[in-house]
Amino acid sequence: MLIDMHLHLQDIKELPIRASIMKLAQDFKAGQFVCNGTRPDDWPGVEEVARSDRRVVPFFGVHPWYADKLPADWYAMLEGFLKRRPDSGVGEVGLDKARNVDFARQTEVFHRQLEIAGRLGRPLSIHCVRAWSDLLNVLRRSLPPKTRFMIHSYQGSLEMLRNL
Repeated sequence: MLIDMHLHLQDIKELPIRASIMKLAQDFKAGQFVCNGTRPDDWPGVEEVARSDRRVVPFFGVHPWYADKLPADWYAMLEGFLKRRPDSGVGEVGLDKARNVDFARQTEVFHRQLEIAGRLGRPLSIHCVRAWSDLLNVLRRSLPPKTRFMIHSYQGSLEMLRNL
């Protein structure tokens, strides 16, 4: 069985289009789908997509593009979604130097999400653009033991891949 590890199905509001995408993926032998949240506003949509299709695994997280636009209670909200869905993971999280989002804030938010993933024993879906050394440093310092992760759309070097 194939697993599509990086979808944002909650962004497809037209249900017939979403259904046709899921059918096409199934025809190509994809049997499970990881639907990544990017910010608190879209976590309910991720939860709804997963509730409507048992093949969808919800991931709730703050994408680095939105790290500077969070409500004060974002962390408690994230923990609430993760606890309601024991099958869920943390994502899409990470670091991105291609966007004009305060990098220190991205790093702080990423650290917090690593902590919750480790504490709750959840896997991570990681986004990284132009910040591979920074990502490796954060993971070396803060990745809780036995925390599983995947990096989507990897474009780093072979040496970096060995380090990761």
